Amino acid sequence: LDLNGKIIISNQAFKQIPELKDKLIHDRSFINKILPSREKIKKLQDLFLSNESSGTIYEIETEKTEGKTKTLFEVNSTIVDYKDQKFELLTFRDITESKKAEEELRKSEIKYRSLVEDSAAGVATTDLRGRFDYVNKSLCKMMGYRKEEMIGKHFWDFLETDDKKTIVPKFWNA
Repeated sequence: LDLNGKIIISNQAFKQIPELKDKLIHDRSFINKILPSREKIKKLQDLFLSNESSGTIYEIETEKTEGKTKTLFEVNSTIVDYKDQKFELLTFRDITESKKAEEELRKSEIKYRSLVEDSAAGVATTDLRGRFDYVNKSLCKMMGYRKEEMIGKHFWDFLETDDKKTIVPKFWNA
C-alpha cells in the first residue's frame, strides 16, 4: 500500500482470498473496502501518517458478498522504504478457524471446569512431585480443609500412616 491506502502490488495468495475479488485489489482503496470499522480505519490512517513501522497486529473481519459468512484475518503492518518512497507492507493470515477453535476450547473448559468443580466426588490433581495443584470443593469438604491449606502440599500429608506405606510407593512407581 502507499501511504494513502492504495494497493500498489499484491501476491497471488492475496488475490485468491474469496472476499477480495480482483476488482477490489485494482480499483478500490484498501481501507474503504477491507476495514469497514471506523475505529480500525483510524488506526491504520494513524499508522500511515506516522511513517513508522508497527509491531501492531490487527484483526479484521470481512464478509463474503454473496453470503453472511465472515472471515477473520490477522494483519501485520510494517512501513518500508523503497526507492525513496514509503509504503506499507501488509501480511495477512486467515485466523477464522483458529479463532473458532479457541472459542470452542474456551466453552469446553468452562463446561468441564464446572463439572469437576461442582462434582459430588472429590477430585484432585498433583504435580510430578505429588503436590496438589488442584482440589475441588467436594474433596476439601471430605477432608475438612480449605483449598489454600491443600494446594502445594504433598497428597501423602493428608493420608493415614498405614495408607502412606502402600500408596506413596505406588505413586513413585506410576
